[in-house]
Amino acid sequence: MLKAESIVGCLLGTAVGDAMGLPYEGLSSGRIYRMTARRIERYRLLPGKGMVSDDTEQTCMVAQALIVSGGEEKKFTRACCRRQIPSGSRGDCVGGF
Repeated sequence: MLKAESIVGCLLGTAVGDAMGLPYEGLSSGRIYRMTARRIERYRLLPGKGMVSDDTEQTCMVAQALIVSGGEEKKFTRACCRRQIPSGSRGDCVGGF
């Protein structure tokens, strides 16, 4: 498998896992079991529709910043800040860019 295909697969897997788990975010495993009484086998938030959280959105923004930066740390930091990806304990952009 090509490197690009692996990266796309990783991003797609992140989005699918996020969508499947989104309706249960923040719930205890006991509460989820009582709600479903089985494995999570289908999407349950919006019937027939897919929906992801900010986790997937931020993952895609980081991927875009990595592409734009070409591996250069300062370019990556600036690209993250342009996309308003918070970093640090206060949600500030790293490096103050």
